[in-house]
Amino acid sequence: LDRGRDFMGQPIGLGRRDNRYVEVAQGLFPGDRVVTQGGYQIQFAAATAPVGPSKGSVSPPKKTTPVPASAAAPAGAAERPAARGVTLSAVAQQNLGLRTAAVESGTIDQVVTSFGEIEAIPEAIHHISTRTSGNVIQVLVNEGDTVTDQQLLAVIESRQVGNPPPRIEAYATRSGIVTERHVFTGEPVEADKTLFTLVDLSTVLVKAHVYEADTPRVRLGQSARVSTQAYPGEAFTGVVERIGGQIEAETRTLPV
Repeated sequence: LDRGRDFMGQPIGLGRRDNRYVEVAQGLFPGDRVVTQGGYQIQFAAATAPVGPSKGSVSPPKKTTPVPASAAAPAGAAERPAARGVTLSAVAQQNLGLRTAAVESGTIDQVVTSFGEIEAIPEAIHHISTRTSGNVIQVLVNEGDTVTDQQLLAVIESRQVGNPPPRIEAYATRSGIVTERHVFTGEPVEADKTLFTLVDLSTVLVKAHVYEADTPRVRLGQSARVSTQAYPGEAFTGVVERIGGQIEAETRTLPV
């Protein structure tokens, strides 16, 4: 607890937590200030400070109300000796890098953690083809390129009789990324052959695998946060749209 210049250990009971807050079930009240960074430095200072009267650097231990072990810490936590009070000047607090925050009343989200994979929305996948056979005379994009709707992708010379033979232009049918390229300059192509595959990845599907024990807490319309290794420290938001009909036998998870 932060009492201005005085810092005193306080047994507390922790409850639920989400990605921002931790529920304090016992031991603190709204308005109390607690140390959020530098607690170990304070514990070390209290443990190494001399017992008895001093010049004001360390205050004598204060009595605290006993709290049952089951409420004071999560199950399985190791017992810790009673904390000793420490008085720190403003300069000492700054040198230790202490940070404090006020206890607030609020809502703790019940979080279900799962793993999954990212997939393209089926309706966002477009296959570009031509209805006429011919020879490819120009290819303007490669795999990985970002294209816009109606952008020219390739030019094909038709096998129809003409002088010169008519040319066919293949255009993007939507904005997206070229994920597949199946044609090269000079290559003959037949009618209806897929030349390119475009995928719009501005919105994607995340197929999560929810553990069997957590399935009762998952509902349609719930908000979701997604973290990926490709973007560390960044979270993406979404909504639960579909819930699988049965548990997968191998992983004992439900696709969501």
